[in-house]
Amino acid sequence: MEKRDITERLQELYIYDLYGFKRELKPLAMILNIDETINCMATGIYEGKRRLVCVTDYRVIILFIPVVGIPENTIILRDAIIDYDAREKFFTSTFSFSTKNMNFNFKNTQRRIIDLFLWSMDQPIKKYED
Repeated sequence: MEKRDITERLQELYIYDLYGFKRELKPLAMILNIDETINCMATGIYEGKRRLVCVTDYRVIILFIPVVGIPENTIILRDAIIDYDAREKFFTSTFSFSTKNMNFNFKNTQRRIIDLFLWSMDQPIKKYED
């Protein structure tokens, strides 16, 4: 997948103005499969760092790209997510999901992303052949 494909999908989801210029898009394009569909993209603070969260039809990708230092990414298959939740507040909206071993709670996210996040987690999970 190319960065251009990601920006086109962000325009379809009406969130290009929020995430179209993030520096995480280029590394994200290298991680995504060619036919993987982005359903939601959000930023939030997790473990003291602002991270980009991309929910696709197959997995959840969490990226942190520092200005100087080592990039971090976490990839979670959507099958592994057992619970998810979101709280919409005026300034401090949050969303979270959990797997069997870990809980991911993202704070200070954009308020208008909450409905998109809940919709994306309700979408059917696509199966890929290895």
